[in-house]
Amino acid sequence: EANKKRGLGIRDDSFWHHHDTKLHAIFFNIYLGGSSSGELSPRIHRNLKEQLGQIKSSNVSRRSILYYNTIGGMEANRSSFACPTAQCVHLDHYERGWEDVTLTQLRDYCRVHPNRTVSYLHNKGSFHANLGNQIIRRIATRSALSDACVTMKIMPNETGNDDDGRQSCNTCGLTFQQVPHLHYSANFWTSNCLYVRQLWYPTPYKRHRDAMCSRFQNQTNVIPCTDDEIANGGLGRNAMEHWVVSGPGLRPCHVFTKPFTLFETGFESLLQPTLSVPNKLKSKPAKGAHQVATRHVQQVYYLYGNQKDFKVINSTGICISLYSRIRKEYNPCMRNFQITPVPPSEHKLEFNETCQ
Repeated sequence: EANKKRGLGIRDDSFWHHHDTKLHAIFFNIYLGGSSSGELSPRIHRNLKEQLGQIKSSNVSRRSILYYNTIGGMEANRSSFACPTAQCVHLDHYERGWEDVTLTQLRDYCRVHPNRTVSYLHNKGSFHANLGNQIIRRIATRSALSDACVTMKIMPNETGNDDDGRQSCNTCGLTFQQVPHLHYSANFWTSNCLYVRQLWYPTPYKRHRDAMCSRFQNQTNVIPCTDDEIANGGLGRNAMEHWVVSGPGLRPCHVFTKPFTLFETGFESLLQPTLSVPNKLKSKPAKGAHQVATRHVQQVYYLYGNQKDFKVINSTGICISLYSRIRKEYNPCMRNFQITPVPPSEHKLEFNETCQ
């Protein structure tokens, strides 16, 4: 069968062409619960219904296709929800799984549709139930699907670039965080596929990043991965929180600079998403921020090539968008790490590896 799934839901190109005639795709990772009975809990049902309502009320929903995976619970539970977009496709059901199953399919979609935009969501708060998760899920969903994030267009004087209002960012979400590692709050975001196609597939990315940290422990000219980075989402399955911002050409934007912990329930709808670029690091960054920046640049060297290649690839990426104000003696983009990168042959194998 031409469209038969392989590995983590990878499909032949014809599948993505057949289903998708929309210019925007939303990929939704849905956890249905892990109860022995398989019944959907009232809390998960209520939260998911609310989030689907948010998707439907967004302006982009009318020109979007929604691809979704379900994890845990009973697959039949998905039938109780109405499609919130112009078209919906249930990709797979997994008894167990993490965010990488849906991100892998998003990455594959972008391989086939380089000129599209994509959003990534999950039903945060379904596994850990607390008020804080409910609040951030609401505002993060609204942010990723806002007109500001979907268009990613900002005024030239806000970017420091002499452009004409064309697309100035390639990722957008609630708040772009620079500590303890680069990520978007809650891992809800929108991106363009030209950027996503630069990224490793999630499974080999996770493996290579873990291997990198092991190798750096005994290397003297680099900053090793820290326990804090591991504990706060930098490695293992939590590497998926860092995946979308791991590319050398990253140009991030966000729509809220106010810490999400200050949002109060009941007032989320009054907040208006406004696109802006994150603050660049100062000429002499604080120690913590500087270490995060250095670790990130090290990773780009390791995953995407040597220093010469990096300077070419990244001339419009993160070194410009976040680190261009740092003085030369502190700037990780101007440092010779002498890192041996992942061989180019590994890049050629990544798709086959994911499909196995």
